[in-house]
Amino acid sequence: PKVSASFPIKENQVMYFNYGHSTVAPHPSYVYPGLDPYYSDRSTLSKIGNPDLNPEVDISYELGLKSQITSKDALTVSAYWKDKYDFITSMTIPVKDVTGREVNRTIYVNADYARVRGIEAAYQKRIGKWFEGQLSAAYSVATGQSSSSSDAIKDILTNGSRISPKETYLAWDSPWDIKAYALFKEDVKAGGGLFGKSWLNHIALYVDAVYRSGRRYTPYLYT
Repeated sequence: PKVSASFPIKENQVMYFNYGHSTVAPHPSYVYPGLDPYYSDRSTLSKIGNPDLNPEVDISYELGLKSQITSKDALTVSAYWKDKYDFITSMTIPVKDVTGREVNRTIYVNADYARVRGIEAAYQKRIGKWFEGQLSAAYSVATGQSSSSSDAIKDILTNGSRISPKETYLAWDSPWDIKAYALFKEDVKAGGGLFGKSWLNHIALYVDAVYRSGRRYTPYLYT
């Protein structure tokens, strides 16, 4: 479900709230492989499916304030956060192969957790009927116990099992996201086409730009 609500707090200000709750079903490759030991992979990192996997759960919130500064200027400020529960990760378990011997196999389980928090500000400007533009900037932090379901495999290869989980910056965390656009339109009252050029009659010009910072670097200590 998704729920949105907004209410005025001043003549030119509106506060809004968004809530979302969604589930993502596990991929079939996490559920079905290797369930029949006669057809299972017998390599070092052999995987078996887990039919008991739960869907991953995403719960998101957003709280914002929209302000009309003048008839041509508007400012929006918001804060948001998103929690991911039952994040799918890997672990090893002993299972019996076709000969009845116990061997270690990798299985997917719901065990990890991730979250994203951020703030965003957007400024919108209009000039007459010929210009409209917006500049928005967002800063976010994404942390969790793993970035993907295969992250734990390197720990399994190194230690034979997962290390004690702790939150770190996720591989897909990109802190800064800055966007801008400008729309130039023909002023009907002035006439003569865009920028006063008759050969640009009935033409609009749209320009946008996007800047995103690189992903965070999480240092590792070699021991």
